[in-house]
Amino acid sequence: MKNLKKSLVDKVKIWFNKINRLLEIQLFMMLISWPILLYWGLPLSIMSPIGNIIFAPFLTIFIIISSLIFFSELLSIPNNFLIKCLDLISNLWIKPLKWSSKSWLIICKYPSIYFLITIPIITLLIIYNQKLSSSFLKIAALITFMSFNIIIFKYLNNDINTDIHLLNKDILFMSDNEILIDKNSALNQSISSFALTTTIAKKGINKIKHLIVINPSSNCFKNIKALLNIITIKNIYMPLFKGNLNQKGWLNWQNLLEITKKEKIKLYLLNENITIKLPKEKEIIINIKDKTINKNKLIYKKIDLIYQ
Repeated sequence: MKNLKKSLVDKVKIWFNKINRLLEIQLFMMLISWPILLYWGLPLSIMSPIGNIIFAPFLTIFIIISSLIFFSELLSIPNNFLIKCLDLISNLWIKPLKWSSKSWLIICKYPSIYFLITIPIITLLIIYNQKLSSSFLKIAALITFMSFNIIIFKYLNNDINTDIHLLNKDILFMSDNEILIDKNSALNQSISSFALTTTIAKKGINKIKHLIVINPSSNCFKNIKALLNIITIKNIYMPLFKGNLNQKGWLNWQNLLEITKKEKIKLYLLNENITIKLPKEKEIIINIKDKTINKNKLIYKKIDLIYQ
């Protein structure tokens, strides 16, 4: 009985050490690749180490079965069973992806190149530090180092008003009140979702309380939906519109409506003035003018913003 108990304890220790070692490797890879993600304006997921550990076996099995199907097709060997297995593995893989959340993403401002260089250097020093003899100590040190960097990068160059350059136009972000104002119709441009989200992410913007759209359009609807993939938005304001968008335009609008409903975002289609209350007794008045604008196949009233 004692031998059995000892054997079970030894096996638990072995598995515990293996998991620690895997987690250490994942954190190491995460920190080494972080400067590249920051450079490209891509967010870092805090679930990456755990996700990689969980999905690595799925990926291995997927590649093996895919290879077997490929060679069986070349050799004209029946492979229905392999195809069913691959389909099962794919479904098991896809289901957990639906559990993902934007709250897992870490979006930091793009720092100086000197800060980026220090990340892999210090990471390597932690890994090869002989004083950190166990995986547990190295994991603790790597997590501490990552947390320190997140705090530094998040509050680096915290400008109150920032003009974000998108292609040929600027969009204003007021960081003190978390307001994004599309003052020059920058969101109306035909810009890829990747370029849009990475440009915003490089400014360290991960939450917007108020998004104010001056001139709505099909591209604008598509771009807002793209932003919502990585950024939390609480309120969206735009003038009430009517018009003759094409099928793609109305589809972009329907997609935006669906995601606002899903994420419980308040969407204001304005036909009268509205006041947005801000901290420190400040406010922004969205003033609906009498002038009618016919643009981008939409008809709506002109908007002026009054800061008080």
